[in-house]
Amino acid sequence: MGEIGLISWKHEQITFRKPAEDSSPDRLTRSKFNQQVDLTLRVSGGSGPYSCAGRSLPAGLFLNPLSCVVSGRAWGVGTFAVEVTATDSSGAKTTASFPWTVSWF
Repeated sequence: MGEIGLISWKHEQITFRKPAEDSSPDRLTRSKFNQQVDLTLRVSGGSGPYSCAGRSLPAGLFLNPLSCVVSGRAWGVGTFAVEVTATDSSGAKTTASFPWTVSWF
């Protein structure tokens, strides 16, 4: 399962965590048509537990609000402007935006 961190987006004390050295967001947010995707969005700071909500994911991909995992098989081809919002138990929120590209091959 891949992991993505988006450290430059934060609000108050909630932060999308920085990815491992070899896991650039660009590499992790590229997939092929009908390829299985399992991507964990890591959140830190604030007060857990966290919930996540997503907008504009490619068709066929879904964001589990409790685990913050994007999974499924992308059906649409193109580049999608994805937006993810993490909320901590006190209601503090942070939002991250990033492109997700789905190609045929």
